[in-house]
Amino acid sequence: LLNLLLQADLTLLRAFAAESAKVAGLGPEAADPLVGAYRATQLFCFLPYQLLIAVTFILFPMLATAHRDGDRDAVKRYVSAGVRLALVLMGLMVSVTSGLSGPLLRLVFPAEAAELGARSMQLLSLGFGAFAVFGILTTALNSLKREVASMAITAVAFSLVVVLCFLRVRGTDFGAELLWHTATATTSGLALATLGAGVLLHRTAGTVAPAATIVRVLVAMALTITVGRFLPHPGKLMTLVYSAGLGVIYVGLLLITRELGSADLATVKAVLARKARPAPAK
Repeated sequence: LLNLLLQADLTLLRAFAAESAKVAGLGPEAADPLVGAYRATQLFCFLPYQLLIAVTFILFPMLATAHRDGDRDAVKRYVSAGVRLALVLMGLMVSVTSGLSGPLLRLVFPAEAAELGARSMQLLSLGFGAFAVFGILTTALNSLKREVASMAITAVAFSLVVVLCFLRVRGTDFGAELLWHTATATTSGLALATLGAGVLLHRTAGTVAPAATIVRVLVAMALTITVGRFLPHPGKLMTLVYSAGLGVIYVGLLLITRELGSADLATVKAVLARKARPAPAK
């Protein structure tokens, strides 16, 4: 189900773009640049999910152990801390990828892909940010022996993306609007599924994440993305500088709002050390 979810929007875009090309009197190969541009945006949008895999390596065994021991307080503590860390890291990545969508695409892809995909990446990066948190929520459900619920909400997420793509994308005139409508459908579906996973986890563990954290992260993201959208058009070198600068702004805002402190730095170091640790020799 997860693999189907990961491929649903791109697969449907390929089919619907070919249909639209045919209606416009073009061959199906005319859809290739659109599909390629959307695929290029996905490579950046998946980054938060790939980063948060490291969090699951720590969260899963701790939660499973606490649940096995019947330690309800530890379960709530680990869920709250894990989801909070996921939200903070997700916000950091999405603030950069959404705020600098065009420059980042131009950094590694041809100008045509950047022109076609920049607008949709601004939105799709938000959807896949939600998907990254979705991965943490379903991991927590699995750790708490709610595998069926985790599977069910993943099926719901896949169904939402498919249905919304049929409603929003199919029949759209050939052009870049196909990418925008696909990003809209995918982001909406993933956001709704993430909310649903949060409700399931709250019913199971009694908590998800502090409400203040959610508000602070969203505000910091919104402000940082806005700054990124108004920056002067950069070259490739300045794109890297801008990316680092937006990261600093985002972290600074969380420090100002007292969301981050010295304890969080120690937690991030532990996650990164766990991710960088080499696999044991067999």
